[in-house]
This record gives sequence, C-alpha cells and structure tokens, in this order.
Amino acid sequence: MPEVPLAEDAAEVVAWYDFSSKPGAGSNAVFAGHINWNRAPAVFANLDDLEAGDVVRLVSDDGREYTYEVFANFAVDPYDTESLKVMAPTETDTVTLITCGGTWIPDPSQQFGGDYTTRTIVQAKLMQSSVTAPVLAALSDS
Repeated sequence: MPEVPLAEDAAEVVAWYDFSSKPGAGSNAVFAGHINWNRAPAVFANLDDLEAGDVVRLVSDDGREYTYEVFANFAVDPYDTESLKVMAPTETDTVTLITCGGTWIPDPSQQFGGDYTTRTIVQAKLMQSSVTAPVLAALSDS
C-alpha cells in the first residue's frame, strides 16, 4: 500500500507518487492527500464533492499549468488489491487523486489511531497545459 503524506504540515501536503507519471507526460499521475488532519479539514477535504465535468488545475514548480476535467469519482476498498489498479499507467494523460473516505473506525493499534473504511478516487483527463511565470523561482532570485 502506498505511503500517506507525513509531515508537520501534512494537512496541506499533496504527495505525488513517484512511481507514477508526471503531469503532462501522457500517462497516469497519481497524487494523495489527507481528508482531515488533527481533527480539522485537510487539503482533500472536499475531494468527494467533485463531479464529472469539474475542473482540476495543477501548477508545477516550473510554472507549467495543467487543466484536467473530472470523469470519475468513486470509492474503493483499500484492502482489496484490485483497488490498486487506479494507480496503473494509462494510455491518456490522466490525474488520479486519492484520499480517505467512508466511515472513521477508531483503532488504537493503527498508526493514526484508526482508519477510514474506503478511499475516495477522483480521476480526470488532461484538457490543456500552458506555461505561466514561475512565481516561486522569481521570488527566490531576489
């Protein structure tokens, strides 16, 4: 099972799984983020609200912006090995976003004191990419 983002600021961290494609490279770029962290909403708190036709925008460190259109939103059982297929390479440029979903089941033996019963999967296809000014690089040069 892929690792979940762990950091002091994990609430806002979106992890790219480096075994997957990079955005814009023509296959499946897989990202994960927490639904909540420390009892507060986290970066993917509203992921399950996305619907077919909604837009997802990714901006890379080099200033390239990728616009994706959602085509799927569904739940999988995290313990079913078939659910890992959502991370497999694809023939088209796709982004797959993963977070927890379902019901929280407390369990002190778990790393985070429990786990959710499902994982929410949102998949979207690339519609457009463009280069914008690399704001972070420009700020660090001054």
